[in-house]
Amino acid sequence: DAKDDALHSNGNIYLTGGAYTLSAGDDGIHAEAAVIADGTMIDVLKSEEGLEGWQISVLNSDVKLTANDDAINATNSASDGMDFGGQGGMAPGGQQMPDMGQMPDEMERPEDGEVPKLPDGMEIPEGDMAPGETSTDAEIFVKFVNTNVVINAGGDGIDSNGSVYMDGGMVVVYGPENSGNGGLDYATSFELVSGTLLVLDVSGMNMSPSVCKVPGFDANLGSYLTAGDVIYVSTEGYSYYIPVVKKCNHITLVAPDMAEGDVVSVVTGGNYDGSISTPIATSGSYEGGSEVASLTLTSGISGNGMNGMEGFGGHGGPGGGKGDRW
Repeated sequence: DAKDDALHSNGNIYLTGGAYTLSAGDDGIHAEAAVIADGTMIDVLKSEEGLEGWQISVLNSDVKLTANDDAINATNSASDGMDFGGQGGMAPGGQQMPDMGQMPDEMERPEDGEVPKLPDGMEIPEGDMAPGETSTDAEIFVKFVNTNVVINAGGDGIDSNGSVYMDGGMVVVYGPENSGNGGLDYATSFELVSGTLLVLDVSGMNMSPSVCKVPGFDANLGSYLTAGDVIYVSTEGYSYYIPVVKKCNHITLVAPDMAEGDVVSVVTGGNYDGSISTPIATSGSYEGGSEVASLTLTSGISGNGMNGMEGFGGHGGPGGGKGDRW
């Protein structure tokens, strides 16, 4: 329970294994360079921003983030003028940065009671950037691999001033309740290779993956839904029951059952009979309501919402009110 950042590094943060329950007056986890979580359980109960760094990689982990502002924020402005190099680049002093957030081969789990050490040849960088020097967007990224992430954000759910990459696992974003932010906000690209992605937010600044190698959809829900409502998504082959935890009128959904040619119906305002203990349930029944969207899935993201619009990628931005915890 920290008044400022719960975990803070002026260089890199590597979390390998273990479980962390954090409450912060500012950032839950903040690094001036890379944040890498591999095989880790993280639960940020309260924060302004949940995870912040230049390059953020969450691998084989389970993560829950509650943030008044952006839940995940990848930005070079976190470095306060320090240059840490880009993906596969060199940090000041000649240290090699890991490629696309991969754990360096030299990184070993410390024995109990030992202080973790950085890989050989890697040190916390020193010195400032030259006047006017900036990083490129390609150096900034958020990466999810075989990871389960649940986000409740007052600002952007996932905000990258560069790119986002996802392969496997499930990422769920309960985004802002205002149109000045979005569940997803990226500057260059969002590549989704596989896995489940669910975003519920307010239309206005919402985005969806720009490169999606599996089918999904993006839809406006018409009127606002509130906590306790259930969205019913169905085709001839499957049904999803999606509980609403806060105000929203927009959904993005990618799920493994979806296939090209599926005709997907999205219904709201009905009555759900069943038990929901996860962000997406597959059993129960749904009666009544109104169909707000009917879409035939093609390759990538189909739909009537905003699909891969040009990112704003701003640092921070106007936040919404504190959301209820899931």
